Amino acid sequence: MSDNGDVLLCDPEHAYTLPGSIRLIAGEYFEPLEGINCCVIEQVEFEVDSQQVANELRSWVSSQFPEARRLMLRSSDLDLELPGFVDHVYYIRLAREPEPGASSELMVRPAQGEDTTLIQSWLVRAFDDALGVTGGSPDRDAAQAQASLITQDPSTRSLVVCDASHAFGHVTLLPHAEDDLTGSTFVELLDLLVEPTDSRRREAERLLVHAASQIAKELDRPLVGHIVCLPDCAGSRRLLSRLESAGWAFTYKYLRSDLESE
Repeated sequence: MSDNGDVLLCDPEHAYTLPGSIRLIAGEYFEPLEGINCCVIEQVEFEVDSQQVANELRSWVSSQFPEARRLMLRSSDLDLELPGFVDHVYYIRLAREPEPGASSELMVRPAQGEDTTLIQSWLVRAFDDALGVTGGSPDRDAAQAQASLITQDPSTRSLVVCDASHAFGHVTLLPHAEDDLTGSTFVELLDLLVEPTDSRRREAERLLVHAASQIAKELDRPLVGHIVCLPDCAGSRRLLSRLESAGWAFTYKYLRSDLESE
């Protein structure tokens, strides 16, 4: 099977062939929120059974990247399953422009300097929530440092939704994100959060998504978001289905396999 038909822009030194004619593109990166080294396989082609693939990949990573504590595998096949792997995150693309909606009491505006602390707190909450879902160990200092880096980057675009008195939600975008496999540029919807106790939450989320889509449209780039997968795969699929009904389309996913520490 071939997992992706796009032209690869990866350096040839990252291409490997394993026993069983398993061909892959892989590299290593440091995951700052958990403080662990990971191996990421951006493309894999194989014709052997899934158990052999899983065994070969884990064995190879342990020898090739001995510091790696996690293996991440990208696949454009939503239904791909490998023994010892779980779905980690789904990447989705906005395929249908959302209705603009209208609100007499809510507005979306660009974030100002006075919003920075609040946006950072929302980002930290998002990081903590994501790690909690995947079974990771949240590091508040690392999460705060990452949130600060994001908000201090001049290319980051954040919008807040507010009423006459205060802001109660945001969307934060990375307008120049790049696909590590294909080299294509997109607008990454890094985080969208509206205070869950606010009765206007759904309306506010629609307004934020529409505003984000307009920024992507102005840049002539796709808007790409993600879903952190739940331990219950069926729950993740239901969430994906709801978002597909709202105009999003599945693009690819990463599967995760945690590796033993020596």
